[in-house]
Amino acid sequence: MVVGSAHAETVFTEDAEPPAPPAGSEWVPATINRTPGRYDEFNKPHLNIHEEAAKNEKYSGGRFVRDDKSEMLVLYGHEKNMPPLDPADKGHFHAESAEFWLVFTGKIRYALEGQEPFVASEGDVVYVPAGTWHATRYTGSDPSCRLSITEYVGNTLVLPRRTP
Repeated sequence: MVVGSAHAETVFTEDAEPPAPPAGSEWVPATINRTPGRYDEFNKPHLNIHEEAAKNEKYSGGRFVRDDKSEMLVLYGHEKNMPPLDPADKGHFHAESAEFWLVFTGKIRYALEGQEPFVASEGDVVYVPAGTWHATRYTGSDPSCRLSITEYVGNTLVLPRRTP
């Protein structure tokens, strides 16, 4: 699986053999001044969710990657720690970008606007377009974990109006 940003360009190093260019186009040599990125509190080279959960019984995940183009969150939890399911809860939506999830372990219930609710499990990838209501929740007796990936940092979170 390759995850990239919208409208990103594809380039090849000069030691790589590029594929034939699309009809009516040609490859153009370019120079890129490269400075390796850095790791910090949001961008880590490695995370083992099982080890983190074993160290802290209240582990819920958190940011794993954040830069000027994307944000990834590890979301970890148990259904037993959640309020009862409210089938009318439509969740939230993001106005600026789509979101997708990689389910690492356990089972997660997804209610996506215009779709019947379903349960995804380990190895599943789930996608919701921008501007689409979605509600997620852990389900089952075992812990569940997913990686949430959005295109933009600072992505607007729109919640329904709650009446008192």
